[in-house]
Amino acid sequence: MAKVVCRFQTQWEAGLVIAFLRQNGFHPMDLSVWPHITFTGADQTYLVSIPEDEFEEATDLLRKSGYEKGLTSE
Repeated sequence: MAKVVCRFQTQWEAGLVIAFLRQNGFHPMDLSVWPHITFTGADQTYLVSIPEDEFEEATDLLRKSGYEKGLTSE
């Protein structure tokens, strides 16, 4: 099962993290988009998911590498 490791407001940020994770031997899922409605209108969040058994290690790597923006605690 996959867990969401990061959420971003832009596609390029999410794509950068997916590429970084793959480059470091992880197996992130393809980019997924979560559309939602806010008081200011429609919005989208880009989700980066990773296999559950890689979640903790991937989170640590992202935090240590300056990619802590968008990290989730799922």
